[in-house]
Amino acid sequence: MTKNLCNNVFKLNKAKVKKIHMFTGLVLGLSTFTGSLTAYAESFYTIKVVIDDGKEYELKTPKKTVSKFLKYEDIDLSPEDKINVNPDEVIDEDMSIKINRAYTIKLTVDGKLNVYKARDMKVSDLLKRENINIYEKDIVSVPVDTLIDKDMDIEVNRAEKVKFVVDNKEEIPFIVNNARVGVAVNEFMEETGKQVYLEEGQSSAADVKDGMIIKLASLKEEIKVTKQEIPFETKTVENSNLLEGTTNVKTKGENGIKEIKTKEIYKKDELQSQEIIEEKVTKQPITEIIEKGTKKKLNTIKTEKGTFVVNNKINMKSTAYTAGMESTGKKPGDEGYGLTASGMKAKKGIVAVDTSIIPFGTELYIEGYGYAIAGDTGSAIKGNKIDVFLDDYEDAKKYGVRNVNVYVLGDKVA
Repeated sequence: MTKNLCNNVFKLNKAKVKKIHMFTGLVLGLSTFTGSLTAYAESFYTIKVVIDDGKEYELKTPKKTVSKFLKYEDIDLSPEDKINVNPDEVIDEDMSIKINRAYTIKLTVDGKLNVYKARDMKVSDLLKRENINIYEKDIVSVPVDTLIDKDMDIEVNRAEKVKFVVDNKEEIPFIVNNARVGVAVNEFMEETGKQVYLEEGQSSAADVKDGMIIKLASLKEEIKVTKQEIPFETKTVENSNLLEGTTNVKTKGENGIKEIKTKEIYKKDELQSQEIIEEKVTKQPITEIIEKGTKKKLNTIKTEKGTFVVNNKINMKSTAYTAGMESTGKKPGDEGYGLTASGMKAKKGIVAVDTSIIPFGTELYIEGYGYAIAGDTGSAIKGNKIDVFLDDYEDAKKYGVRNVNVYVLGDKVA
């Protein structure tokens, strides 16, 4: 274009030189026409021309309008070219004309090539201008909101319209683009939610053709519910009231139950896939709680009054006494007869002790005698000596003096 413009400039300058030579001859020969020559020279206008933001050219023209100037300079404009002035506008001195040539665009639709001129518009505008509609799933190689650029190639790949026939009865129109049959079937399942497979005799690798009929068969779907036991857990807790080494089942454990809902897909009778769609606990498991005893084993002794913890065992010299004259020097009717030093009534089960060893009121168990309470003292009962009360003097004599184990009792446990 610049070359054409330069040629036009050269052509214009050559014409101007020729005219100027003619004018010079006339001036030399016909000085009487000086006024007319001056008026004619003044009818030329200086025009600035820029094409496609290139070099600016300054031209002189006798033409009155822009369109006549462009024709005079052999500058052709296509309808898609952009010019900054109205072609019918009257030329002014130092007018600037800017021309932006339209781009040549190659547009291929399903393999058919067309060439268009366009500028300052989006791809979508060009498609609309040329009445090229874009339908569902048609693929345009260039985003339609892209601005038209120089030497742009645009390709429109039309989608194929096919028909799926399901179970030889349901016909469903469908649109795919540049796909193989297997891909088209997958798209069909995704968009419709149907579970189908390609019937035998058709290739999933075949290219989809416009108007193709594809036969499908439905996959069989089954929902199954199964029950599953949830094993119970076991928890051990300490119990200080249980003897060490013993256990007790406080709460018996029970298994829980869980319902599992599964979706299974079959192709004919062959399982294709299995998916758990819901899990629900219908019965919570019960934790088994086992108590573990931490109570230390105690030394106990069984007496006629119950079973007691033994706090201490003392080997002592034991004698026996009665309330009569032989032991106390008192007879019935005497003051203090039948009373012990602690104020308790003397009877079987009351024994005399050294209170520095065994305090009054201490419960005891004495070998060969039984359950007793420390409730009396005696002048001869010092240290590890104990005197047990008997009702009959003869029995006391028979008891004699013996070494016995005396058990100091604690808490009653049974």
